[in-house]
Amino acid sequence: LYEQMYDDRRREALIAEVGKFTQEKLMDPGMESKVRIVVAITTLLTNAPELGNSQLKEGLLEMMLVMARSDEYIQQLVASEAIIAAASKKKDVTAIVNQGLDILKTLYKSTNDHIKVRALVGLCKLGASGGSDAALRPFADGSSTKLAEACRRFLVNPEKDSDLRRWAAEGLSFLTLDAEVKEKLVEDEAAMRALIEVGKTGAQNVMYGVL
Repeated sequence: LYEQMYDDRRREALIAEVGKFTQEKLMDPGMESKVRIVVAITTLLTNAPELGNSQLKEGLLEMMLVMARSDEYIQQLVASEAIIAAASKKKDVTAIVNQGLDILKTLYKSTNDHIKVRALVGLCKLGASGGSDAALRPFADGSSTKLAEACRRFLVNPEKDSDLRRWAAEGLSFLTLDAEVKEKLVEDEAAMRALIEVGKTGAQNVMYGVL
């Protein structure tokens, strides 16, 4: 809908309407409202990034990080997905690196694979955020290879469900910006076969990671 708005006035009106909804949910003290708005923002960031980024105002990112520190599964789940989606613009990546890196590392130690793999993808996306500029990378040299190995363990394990393998593929999609990781992946027959299998589902949410 946002992309079909053919002038700035209409887009601004839609942003204002979404902003009103966001504020209403944020003002509600109930956790259900917080979960709902974080899921909504994640959906916007994934499918209409410009509209989603318009809602990442002061306090919302901090709320996501607080939810990620929660002991509740649903809060950890939605917050980790939101952090992944939010880590696109440089200012948001910087804030997440400064405030959320340790949280993602803690979530990666979770005994729940669905939390663990999302935290892993968050770490992968942050790890790739510096691009070719080593000075901007949040991790030490060699970290990308280690993260790729962790993604591979999820990807090639047939006992892992499709959701876990889909997230593993997405993690690799960020890490393959590193030439060494890409070279190892294309030579890894088992991993390439697993990526093809994941892609055969045809689901929209797997295509970015696989392609």
